[in-house]
This record gives sequence, structure tokens and C-alpha cells, in this order.
Amino acid sequence: GWNPGLEGRGFDRGYLGGVQTPSKFVHSDRHECLSLISCSWDTGPDGTIPGFSIMERIMNLILMAIGDDRPGLVGQLSAAIGRHGGNWLQSSMSHFAGKFAGIVRVDIGEERVDALEAELAALPGLRVTAEVSGAAPASSGRRLNLALAGHDRIGIVREVSHVLARHAVNVEELSTHTASAPMSAEILFHATAELTASPSLDTRALVRDLEQISNDLMVDITLDESIR
Repeated sequence: GWNPGLEGRGFDRGYLGGVQTPSKFVHSDRHECLSLISCSWDTGPDGTIPGFSIMERIMNLILMAIGDDRPGLVGQLSAAIGRHGGNWLQSSMSHFAGKFAGIVRVDIGEERVDALEAELAALPGLRVTAEVSGAAPASSGRRLNLALAGHDRIGIVREVSHVLARHAVNVEELSTHTASAPMSAEILFHATAELTASPSLDTRALVRDLEQISNDLMVDITLDESIR
């Protein structure tokens, strides 16, 4: 039940499944929490909420999974995470040459991490590794979008990444693919990236260095600053 002593210390009286709870930290979705708690929708025989612990520490867990592609893999992952009270926050998944590859960010109670990892390790046909991550620092720099396309060749990603590194630009997300050129059978390389850099970044110098690569590689580069 509700502990009146919690009022005035950051908790407000609220309701979840008919039971009074500290609503300030409880999301309307049955599997989501907004602070250092774990929560469950259904109440137990004694009227309490099983698994509810105000002081439970929430961990940020990064899961990396790979296996032979087949229907149901995402369902297996999400079911295991849900059984241990994990909150699926963010994911990126792809199919490569018959393989399924994915990365998932999960919030989960610290005491449940080991049990979740053990169940994930036992999933058939899927290899899952887990890493605990700290809170991401707030981004105070510039955010940039980079798009390039050119004739596919060995080393194009290496050369572009070296230019970015010289300008202290961090690649936060990179997506690449190859495709046939519209008017010929030549294979073109395409890449898009989300970047972060310090406020002092000389954007013109970065573009100039990237264009020097494009002269050699016939790469079409556009660099657009995004405002967020």
C-alpha cells in the first residue's frame, strides 16, 4: 500500500492497477518506469505490487545479438527481456547475408541482470553478449549529417574516417550499402552518417578535406548541419 511518509520527498500519491503507488515515477505503460524503480502491472494476493522496489537501481544494458536469420528472433529477445522486467528502449537490427544482427539498449533492475544474461545465453540459434553502460553524457557540441556516394573501391570508408578523425569529429551512426549505377553496371558505394563535433569545428575546412577525397574517388559529398 501507500506509505504516507513518502509524501513530500519526491513522491506523489497515485494509482496503478487499483493500488496506490508513487505515481510520479510510474509510466502508464505496464513495462516502463521513469526513475530508479522496477514496476509490474498486476497486484499480488496481499494487494501489493510484485517486483516493485523503490530503491532498486536501474542499469543501462547494451545487448548485441547475432544468429542465422529466421522468423521469431526478435520475439525471443523481447520475451526474455520482458520476463525479467527489462524496458526495451532503443534498437537497431539488420539482415546481412543470411544472418540476423542486432543491438538493443535495455533498462533493467541491477539484481535482474545476471538472470537475464543467463536466459539470453541459452536462447537457441542466437548468440547474445551484454555490456553494462553508464549514462550517456549530454551532447553540447554540433551535430552534422554526412552523405556520400561514389564508385565502390577498397579503402573509401578508411579514407573518409581518417579525415573525420583529423577534425576530431565523432561518428555516432553510420549506414552504408552498394548499388548499381542508374545508367551503367558500375557499383556505387553509398554512405550516410550522423556526426558530432566540438563547437569550434571549422566546417569549411572539413568540407574542403572531404572534397579532396571526392576528387580522387569521384565521391559526391554533402554536409548539412542539423539543428536539434
